Amino acid sequence: MRPGQGGPGHSVLIEEVVTEAHRLEESGSVDRSFLERVRSARSRLGVIELSPGDLSSALSLLEQYVTVDADVPTASNHLALGFGKRLLKRAFAFYARYLGQQVTLLGEAMVQYGTTVGERVDRLDGVLETTRASLDELEARIRRLEDGRR
Repeated sequence: MRPGQGGPGHSVLIEEVVTEAHRLEESGSVDRSFLERVRSARSRLGVIELSPGDLSSALSLLEQYVTVDADVPTASNHLALGFGKRLLKRAFAFYARYLGQQVTLLGEAMVQYGTTVGERVDRLDGVLETTRASLDELEARIRRLEDGRR
């Protein structure tokens, strides 16, 4: 399933499945070799587990689906339906390619924006940690000074 195709409860369902899988693994009620086969299949399919606040994985997922495929499938078991699909494909190919290119460009810009925001957030996290350490040091010095006056 591609992103955006799930209903409103899609992310809740995924979270429930992941939570239950972790619970089963910890309880030992599932065969380890089965879990390894599932994990191997998941990695081959490119499934990315997202945890809340994991900007890097979210960007990886967005990057994975950023390209829009404008090549509409025309295969059909019915000869007439297949002919109709190919006819429509030829008639709208220019517009489908153009729209696909525009949406792909938008997606690539979103990935670039997200990467820039992520880098900035990481820098600000570093500044915040340094500021907190400096503030803690200043508070300790103030306490020592106040204790010296009494």
